[in-house]
Amino acid sequence: SLDQARAAYTSAEARLKTDFAKFPAYIADDPAHRNEKEEKERTHTALMQSQLQKAVVDYEQGESYKPGTPERVKLMGEALAQFERLLAVNPNYASAYNTLGYASAANGEYAKAEDYLKRYRFLAPDQANPFDSLGELYALYVEPSAWSQGTGRKLIARAEEELARTYAEAALW
Repeated sequence: SLDQARAAYTSAEARLKTDFAKFPAYIADDPAHRNEKEEKERTHTALMQSQLQKAVVDYEQGESYKPGTPERVKLMGEALAQFERLLAVNPNYASAYNTLGYASAANGEYAKAEDYLKRYRFLAPDQANPFDSLGELYALYVEPSAWSQGTGRKLIARAEEELARTYAEAALW
């Protein structure tokens, strides 16, 4: 269950915070300290991953409630705050931007969602998912009235340009 997952990630986070706190703030970048420095980096990465997974659990559980319900608002708020804290520590944490983009779109904040997803695309240009996520945002969250005003054609042209720029062979289609 999501409650069990949250408890597991919370426990892991507490353990990893304790482990990480044992390392000195500065570790010299020399061969004598290489193993300690690598272990500190692995611990920090695992700590951030546990925090990310905990935020995802809150987000997923929030998604299970109807929009506007107190449970959804609380869980989504907690998840978004966790993602923002992760990005404050590491603004290059690409996957956090993806979830923030979806959460912003679900809250009706489409410009904010687009900004998050564009950051995701910038940080992970070699992956397909950032492009897919942006395409989904444009396809699902554009006002229907805008489609009749030519927005649909503009979005298709924009998507084709992006695809051709990223994958030259796509221009041949």
